[in-house]
Amino acid sequence: MPQVSRNNLIAYIPQVYQLLKGQAHSITAILYQNQVGNQIEASSAQALEVKVFDKYLYPTANYTFTKAANQITFGTTQAGTEGHITINMTQTQIDALPEGAVYFEIKYVTANNNIILPKLKVADLSAAGGVSPSGAVSGNVFTIPAPLYRVQSFLYSSNDLPAAGKIVLNSSNPASVTKALFNNTDERGKRNAYLENFLVKRFSQGSSDITIALTDITDTSIYHLYTVSNWTRKDLDGDAATSGIGDGIELTLTWESSSVSQSATFPFAADQRIGILLDAIGTGNGGGGGSSLSVSAGQTTFPNVINIDFVSGATIVDGGNGTVEVTISGGNGAGDKGDKGETGATGPAGPAGPAGDKGEKGDSNGGGGSIAVGDGSTSVDPASTLSFSTGFTVSDLGSGEAQVEHVATFSDNQVTRLKELVYEDGTATLSRTPSTFEKNLTAGTTVTFNYATTPNDDSVQSATFDGNDVTSSPTGSQQFTAVKTTLSKSFNVTFLHSDGVTTRNDNNSATATALDPQWKGSAANNSGFDGSTYANLNSNLTKILQSGFGTSITVPAGEYGIFISKNSGKDIVEQGTGFAIAPSAYSETSITVEYEDGTALSLTQYIVNPSNGTFTYTLS
Repeated sequence: MPQVSRNNLIAYIPQVYQLLKGQAHSITAILYQNQVGNQIEASSAQALEVKVFDKYLYPTANYTFTKAANQITFGTTQAGTEGHITINMTQTQIDALPEGAVYFEIKYVTANNNIILPKLKVADLSAAGGVSPSGAVSGNVFTIPAPLYRVQSFLYSSNDLPAAGKIVLNSSNPASVTKALFNNTDERGKRNAYLENFLVKRFSQGSSDITIALTDITDTSIYHLYTVSNWTRKDLDGDAATSGIGDGIELTLTWESSSVSQSATFPFAADQRIGILLDAIGTGNGGGGGSSLSVSAGQTTFPNVINIDFVSGATIVDGGNGTVEVTISGGNGAGDKGDKGETGATGPAGPAGPAGDKGEKGDSNGGGGSIAVGDGSTSVDPASTLSFSTGFTVSDLGSGEAQVEHVATFSDNQVTRLKELVYEDGTATLSRTPSTFEKNLTAGTTVTFNYATTPNDDSVQSATFDGNDVTSSPTGSQQFTAVKTTLSKSFNVTFLHSDGVTTRNDNNSATATALDPQWKGSAANNSGFDGSTYANLNSNLTKILQSGFGTSITVPAGEYGIFISKNSGKDIVEQGTGFAIAPSAYSETSITVEYEDGTALSLTQYIVNPSNGTFTYTLS
């Protein structure tokens, strides 16, 4: 029941309003004198003004409503609401406010007093179906079941058991999560029959593929998708039973995908509020999709049949709507011709026949019979001799058979062009390990460069690595120790074509990049870390090495958020709203710290002011 007071004037609201974007809203505050219950006749004020501030509480109000402009509605003595003052905010005004807290500043003027009350929180504003910073879920706009949980920890491997409304994971990295342990009771004290029924009815009985989406309910564009590969009940309340409302369900998960932005990923965080969405796709008992059949033939039964093949005599037509029409041919029609029988035994020799007539005299030139030859337009019949022009070869296969082959001929130019079509150039490569490392470590870093050559149809005419001749051994590696700064090397190979004349250069370079260390975390005060040693930074903050932008911290209530970055002039975004926080909510200064080897390092320090709750911030 929020209220503020000054000079015996009290402003009061029974409860914080839950406002939704996309809608107009009316907000009523009640004015009392001396004590709650003693309503003042607000309409009798000479002047009354209500200023509306968003969560940033900028010095200038977002909107001002006044009695003089007839923008305030007053209650009446007859209705017992004489202390009620109401303002009506349009949808356009609501949509222009950032999501989060909304405050009133009330100015009350009489002949004897001019009172400006302290700012009074009157509402939480969120998108439809969103969650306000106070934790209230606004807008009953969904019909999908919505069990809600908070992440208790990532200590699954340490047998951390979730309390009611909590979930325990085995990693904060979404892609590494393989175990999720839910309490059967969700955040609102209700049994999570939604998840339980899916597992019992779809997974155990129906052999379904079940997917689960774990969604950040403060920003539903942040979600992580998993396949449920197994599940089991867990005794959480110590009574040996595993299916009570105080027990839990353990899921074995396989990560599929997560939402990301161009510059950031979204790991799970302790105390993060999570919603779940389930889906199931039936796979059938056969494991191959769809339903399975049992087929019987006399005394023999074939279970789990997926396909029925008709060998012959059947016509199959798709009847639509999942039906197939099968027509079996047969009856009185003639069957197919049978196979030829085996050859019978040789019969006895018959009597000799009479002598035949004398044949004509053969060709005086000798040789076999004659043949007819044609090319489609011209025929020679009979032809006694065939002659083949250049490009043909004739082979005697014996038994009166000859083989004729046409062999194509190519010019020297054509032969050269054909060779070029299949010619494979030589290749050269250069790589390094590691590709990045921390700059100015005391002992430095060992960097290995690997160079390799594959001549293919070329030959290696010359090769150099880092300016040194390696022609005799154009494949190898070289280590460089105690490296503290960025290191680049080159590998150049000249290939000679098989024609013995043409050469080609293959030039390669590789760089191992030294990265400046950066730090992030939280602190109990805002003294900062200017002049800190490497060891002091590591003991108080988390070191990060990255070449790009974007890193996040979760700051406990009452502590200062710290980013120590190589990048200046960046925005800080509060993940719950997705908006950059006001510049007055943090400081940005240039500081000097140390590398591990004691060398000076210039960075930018961002210190975020403390809040009364746990918040996650991203340095963009």
